[in-house]
Amino acid sequence: MQSIRPISDLRNKFADVSREVHASDEPVIFTKNGRPDMVVMSAEAFNRMLAEQDELRSREERVYRGILQGIEEFHSGDTTPAKDGFAAIRERKGWH
Repeated sequence: MQSIRPISDLRNKFADVSREVHASDEPVIFTKNGRPDMVVMSAEAFNRMLAEQDELRSREERVYRGILQGIEEFHSGDTTPAKDGFAAIRERKGWH
């Protein structure tokens, strides 16, 4: 569960905040005048988040490349009727 703390805790209770961030492996949200102002997280959690973003970006790029390839094949006339394409997929998957 996310922790929400006043920004003064960052200065006055830094050791507690650090322990909480590492123990929970969740970010801590700091508020200023009752509004979210900062987020603090462990370096490990941050690196994991970056790795997840990179993986998502890679998946998106593969999808976009596949879509572009399909559009290019369509424009060049390199197409297969849907019934033949579905039959080939069923055959490959063993779905008779």
